[in-house]
Amino acid sequence: MTDRFDTVLADLVRELREAGIGRVDWDPSRLIAPCAVVTLTELEPGTLDGDLTATWETVLIAPDLSRTASIRQLASLLGAALTVIDTDDRIRASSVSLPSSGQHRLPALIITHTTPVKGT
Repeated sequence: MTDRFDTVLADLVRELREAGIGRVDWDPSRLIAPCAVVTLTELEPGTLDGDLTATWETVLIAPDLSRTASIRQLASLLGAALTVIDTDDRIRASSVSLPSSGQHRLPALIITHTTPVKGT
């Protein structure tokens, strides 16, 4: 079962990189802003053959620049991400810490989206 999620996650990370987000990972300790972190947040059983729906959060993170520069950076990341991610949810503004930024909070946008995960 883990292999199914690893494949879906690896595909999502690869697609985001190909869309122009240079630093994308599921491990935030490997990242420096600007970047994106992808996290699995929920699983919903689908069918008897083991299909699931996975809910993910892709967190777009900008360096802490001036307000205008940070918004511009987030807008660029969002534009790239939305070429890959389909979402009907609202995109939430937030702030997050990366291990590379210490306790300093960085501006972020959180995109919630779902993908099917095929069963056996």
